[in-house]
Amino acid sequence: DLPLTLAGDGGWAARSTAYAFQRYAQTVMKRLGDRLDMVATFNEPWCIVWLSHLYGVHAPGEKSIDAALAALHTLNLAHGLGMEAIRQEAPNVPAGIVCNHQALEAATDSPED
Repeated sequence: DLPLTLAGDGGWAARSTAYAFQRYAQTVMKRLGDRLDMVATFNEPWCIVWLSHLYGVHAPGEKSIDAALAALHTLNLAHGLGMEAIRQEAPNVPAGIVCNHQALEAATDSPED
């Protein structure tokens, strides 16, 4: 979910959203960092980017490769800026990102698979 103000300013496709996330991460860690065992900047970024901006499944419901690529860039930037803010405010709290990877296996040993 993204605040309506940020969504109206272009959402994850807008670079300014990355800097807003950095401020958010810094605020959260200043206020709660001493009470957290670990932190994740984003949960399942694949869904945020591709399901929202390419496949149109989630808000904002776009179906645009250009919007998806812009969102991908901005989300990666936001993760980096967020990690910087987290480490600055709470350097001993383990932090990262939660990716939703899928393992793929061929149906058989056949080269066609």
